[in-house]
Amino acid sequence: MRRSLVILALIVSSLLLVGAVGAQQNPNAFPFTTTTDPASLIGSYYSAITLHDYGRAYSYWETPPHNQTLAQFTAGFSDTASATALVAVPYLTDAGAGNVYASLPAVVVAQRTNGTQVYYAGCFAAHKSNVPVGNATEPDPNWTLRSANLVQVTTAYAAIARMTTACQTP
Repeated sequence: MRRSLVILALIVSSLLLVGAVGAQQNPNAFPFTTTTDPASLIGSYYSAITLHDYGRAYSYWETPPHNQTLAQFTAGFSDTASATALVAVPYLTDAGAGNVYASLPAVVVAQRTNGTQVYYAGCFAAHKSNVPVGNATEPDPNWTLRSANLVQVTTAYAAIARMTTACQTP
């Protein structure tokens, strides 16, 4: 058991906690809205979900997930009281043809309104353009969510184990 705790501590040392820790307990918490790097984008996304600002969370998507409307997206979080994400750093980035992409292995811990915790693990894909778009003279510094592939797992250990391979391609 002690060895597995040491391994878990080493894994956690390479993680970045992002999200809205404590926002549920403090309804006056300030929203975290930074989207100028991929990890902060994930933190802003879960800050919005925890603060029940689903319009803001929805706006972080490049295109709506699963072609959902805002109402459908909001309904998907009806039993979510709060959520916090752990993102592995460094994350993978790739650039080409005026675009930058990032793959972020992540663990999400969601607190349901009935008090239970649920763990998810997987990979987020984020995107930004590194060239000016339209009439802009500078590239937009903000990242958007391109996709997410998260699966529910039973324990925090299972989530961290799955996260370590979540963004690898075969």
